[in-house]
Amino acid sequence: IGLDFGTHNTKLCVEEIDGNVKKYEFISFKNNGKDEFLLPSEMFIADNGKITYGFVGERGAGRFIQNFKQCVFTNLNGSEKDKLYCTWFIANIIFDLEKKYSDQFTIQMGVPADNTNLAKKKKLAKMIVASAYYLVKEVFKNDKSLFLNSTEQELISKTQFITDEKEIETT
Repeated sequence: IGLDFGTHNTKLCVEEIDGNVKKYEFISFKNNGKDEFLLPSEMFIADNGKITYGFVGERGAGRFIQNFKQCVFTNLNGSEKDKLYCTWFIANIIFDLEKKYSDQFTIQMGVPADNTNLAKKKKLAKMIVASAYYLVKEVFKNDKSLFLNSTEQELISKTQFITDEKEIETT
């Protein structure tokens, strides 16, 4: 799975290899019953702490969260909250991938980088993806409804950043 985690939109592309033939297909996301190939890279945290990912629709009272990916990866100045938002956003996507493909896929995610920051950004990306996997597999046991029903405070307490390289490789 190619994960293009963008500042404004996120998209996924599946590469399937059959012998020497490669097929590519974009994964769609449901938006009010319609298939969309771009998932807005945004979240809404309602006053009760519940989080909506992607297509936030009617917001009501709460906080609209955007540009968290840019804060973390472009400037390397993202706060711990921005890193949490990135982790939760990607975990939300991994739940859907696990449902569709079980565990028969790998994720490749690019990062915006130049020669001076590439190593730091790669390490940060690995940490976020490994931490998202940890939430999906170990904390929520592949139960997306438990994840979606968790409040921001519950997710803060349950999110563990995976930073050890050996642990990242096994997550």
